[in-house]
Amino acid sequence: MAVLVIADVCGQSAQGYDGMLAVLEPLLEQAPGFIAHGAGPVGSGWWKTIELWESQAEATAFFAKHIHPNLPPGVSPKRSMIELHALVLGPMVDLLRGREVETYIPGFSRMVSGR
Repeated sequence: MAVLVIADVCGQSAQGYDGMLAVLEPLLEQAPGFIAHGAGPVGSGWWKTIELWESQAEATAFFAKHIHPNLPPGVSPKRSMIELHALVLGPMVDLLRGREVETYIPGFSRMVSGR
């Protein structure tokens, strides 16, 4: 089942985030189970990231292998996961329709509501 991972990060900066993303983006793009990532500042010294993964196990494995060991000193994300009941996609869904997306997003046809 797909999961939404939310991380609240105290002590992160745009410069620190951009540095990590430069290293992690290619790894994310190739990671088994990865669907999407987004992040932004939410207050003085706080940063929030969100990710969509095919499973909690894949999200946890990626964090343990690639993110946790590379966190700057003093940066400790507070992570939470929500198992998704549904996932509604915007216009991107039309680009994926009719393709073999199940190989990329197992259960994709069940996650897209109203189509």
